[in-house]
Amino acid sequence: MAIHITTVRPEMAHSRTAKDWGDFLGKSAKNLGVAAKMYENHTLSYFTEGFGNVIRNKEQGGKFQKLNTMEFKWEIEVNQVKRVMFAADVNAAYSGFGLDIPMAFTERYYEVNDTFMIDETHQLCIVVDGPIRKSDNFWEYSVRLVDADYAATLDITGCKAGMTTRWIGNIQPEYHKLIIVTW
Repeated sequence: MAIHITTVRPEMAHSRTAKDWGDFLGKSAKNLGVAAKMYENHTLSYFTEGFGNVIRNKEQGGKFQKLNTMEFKWEIEVNQVKRVMFAADVNAAYSGFGLDIPMAFTERYYEVNDTFMIDETHQLCIVVDGPIRKSDNFWEYSVRLVDADYAATLDITGCKAGMTTRWIGNIQPEYHKLIIVTW
């Protein structure tokens, strides 16, 4: 399937502007899905922020509108959820609750505050620091275990090289600062 995006400037046959992308996406809401499939290495949160925090409003004829909420939901085709593989085994010394656990993946996929599930053990982890590129297919992350039990530890049997994880969501912290005033 070929995607043709026309430009209003005939002398710029190979260059596209933000207006050209806006015209392409504005023609039909399904074009956003086409654009997302072109860049499968990005998360849905990345696309939402990149396209200006817009969502399709079915009540207004399928037109896009700005998001006015801190929470939104995406419909996901379950069979197309990307799996991200471990590049190396996780060290058992860092498996305790509350510790920053270094994990290595074969690609840069997760960002800070992204939550992912380890497919083998169904445990959740949250990314606490941006990835560090060690090589083209080795990205090191600092993550923490997400669990209701403070005594929980990471089950490293599901964190071996070649095993997979999948993105669950993005958890944002509250937007306020604690100010302590002493007299």
